[in-house]
Amino acid sequence: MRRTLMLICGAMLFWTSCSDDEVVSSGPVSPGGVPEEEYPDVITTDDRGMVVSYDPANKQSGALISWRWMSGDPADASYDIYRSVDGSEFRKLNTAPISRCTNYKDLSVDISKTNTYELHFSNSENVIGTFKFTPEMATAFYRSIPLNMNDLPEIPDTCQYYVSDASVGDLDGDGKYEIVVKRQTASIDNASKGFAYGSALLEAYRLDNGAFMWRVELGPNIRQGTHYISFIVYDLDGDGKAELAVRTSELTKFGDGTMIGDVDGDGKTYYVRLDPEKATYGKILDGPEFLSIIDGTTGAEVARTDYISRGDKLLWEGYWGDGYNYGNRIDRFLMATGHFKSQNSAPSIVMCRGYYKNFQIVALDYANGKLTKRWHFDTYPNYQDYVEQGNHNLAVGDVDGDGKDEIIYGACAIDHDGTGLYNTGLGHGDAMHLGKFDPTREGLQVVCCHESPSRYGDCGTEMRDAGTGEILVRIPGNGSDVGRCMVADVDPETPGCEIWSSEPQGNLYSCKGELLSKRAPRYKWGDSWTYNMGIWWSGSLNRQLLDRGLVVDYGTGEAPIELFSARNYGSTEGQGTKHNPVFYGDFWGDWREEMIYVTPDYTELRIFTTNIETKYRFRPLMYDHVYRLSAVHENVGYNQPTHPGFYIGSDLLKDESMEVGPGGIGDWKPEEGEHNGSAYED
Repeated sequence: MRRTLMLICGAMLFWTSCSDDEVVSSGPVSPGGVPEEEYPDVITTDDRGMVVSYDPANKQSGALISWRWMSGDPADASYDIYRSVDGSEFRKLNTAPISRCTNYKDLSVDISKTNTYELHFSNSENVIGTFKFTPEMATAFYRSIPLNMNDLPEIPDTCQYYVSDASVGDLDGDGKYEIVVKRQTASIDNASKGFAYGSALLEAYRLDNGAFMWRVELGPNIRQGTHYISFIVYDLDGDGKAELAVRTSELTKFGDGTMIGDVDGDGKTYYVRLDPEKATYGKILDGPEFLSIIDGTTGAEVARTDYISRGDKLLWEGYWGDGYNYGNRIDRFLMATGHFKSQNSAPSIVMCRGYYKNFQIVALDYANGKLTKRWHFDTYPNYQDYVEQGNHNLAVGDVDGDGKDEIIYGACAIDHDGTGLYNTGLGHGDAMHLGKFDPTREGLQVVCCHESPSRYGDCGTEMRDAGTGEILVRIPGNGSDVGRCMVADVDPETPGCEIWSSEPQGNLYSCKGELLSKRAPRYKWGDSWTYNMGIWWSGSLNRQLLDRGLVVDYGTGEAPIELFSARNYGSTEGQGTKHNPVFYGDFWGDWREEMIYVTPDYTELRIFTTNIETKYRFRPLMYDHVYRLSAVHENVGYNQPTHPGFYIGSDLLKDESMEVGPGGIGDWKPEEGEHNGSAYED
């Protein structure tokens, strides 16, 4: 009775600021004060993203200077590169304008001296970008971010804080990305009991100089593990600065030193189950849960609302899928962002609970320091056919062509207004991809795998029309739990993207569903298939494979071609059971993707960017709506690759009519063997 009365009273309260024990909104309320007009561009940055990549292990390959083809640059933009050595006069390096790419290979670089590079538009004296490449930088094939080891929450000597996932965003509005890193002492699966010491941490660092900004301690009431801590970094209110959104609880401590106190007034602030003999040991199945908005510059909490409720314990098994004496499927959390009014309107925070059985999704808007509810999707009672259709991740994009974002939630899709769009009925799965995989079809496609043969039948992996749910490709699961699947254009001889999965046969399929004679990609010759991540790293339009700290080119489908190994540069081979990097994506902006790994002692992040030149150019992939949103939720659940909403692949060189996204590859088609005119000039 007391609890019911408190909830009723709490729902009547609405505060505009936070203190240690105040709640901004005790429950989502009706939209109000939400900007629906034209919204500032939340995708682009105004930084040139100029960077120099040099591999001391391969000195003969020279130094690669790369930069962004920014939105304000003309479609026919061409560039000149100038170099100053130890403060000498700047001299132009290229003899012909650089018009087909946004990189230049300096093969004559003297790494014993400081080389300062300037970028100009061709035949212009105005400097539009600069980068100082020092001898110290030339000693390592990465940029280092030392982690803050001071004032960490106390843990036993037998434990340590290791690095898990990360996300990027412009936290301070300077036009450059910063990084938010998750650190924790354990990663405990929901199905297992276990106690984690310390607290999960979210820490912000500058990508340009590695400076530490702030730390949030999520506290003991947010269990540590992949499925418990989803977070997003995005500009939610249009002020030009990204915010952090994450689930919090009592004893969460923010970057400004404030802490959530005993909000519910029950005299308790610690809810961890401590009986090691019970299945609930180490779990948190009681106490308040919140969604907090955190200022990107200071780490201070600026807004708070209740998270999606656990509901009545006696109904957990029937609704979430397991009882209060176990606590597994009730604590499955996903998050994302979406633009549900239009892609030029304010974004919404997407917070989720559950995906094995029933599930709920709430879209929240953050404006004027307040959180308001846009819509609330609940499978019960109106969408019972959507039950058991969720996934360990989600995807967001405009899939039905109405200019508004939808949510792909595993085997089903939720429309921009919070109503059900479609449901394939193929059931729960672990991996899922949204993008442009078949360039001959209109719209976007989804590739998804499923784990229950009794439900999916002969369709262990499928490619479907993202807007209608029509199954386009059916790949047999051969009676197994198909835990992973991948889609990318890895084979230059096969049109469109290729699809493969962890089904036992290891087959490779075209985007038309044709069984190819070639086998699925492997990360090393003689080893098992790779189906975790794809990355644009080489100079080709084909995508490479990223798995276990290795970048591998599929090549001809015979022996894989290793292009990069994190192990060779003193980094781990990836984290978690999927061996993923801490983060990857096109955050420098030349359209190839960067990778972030961590050292084995978990004290230093290392950022790797390719040293391979390319003769193609695109606008930064972060300009693309689908790609940017996929980068936002990359850290959520089982990490999934980034994908743009337009096609990139070798087919672009063969089909003049093909759509190629923002900026495309320029108004040209390369001839066989054609070079970009930089490294091999006299």
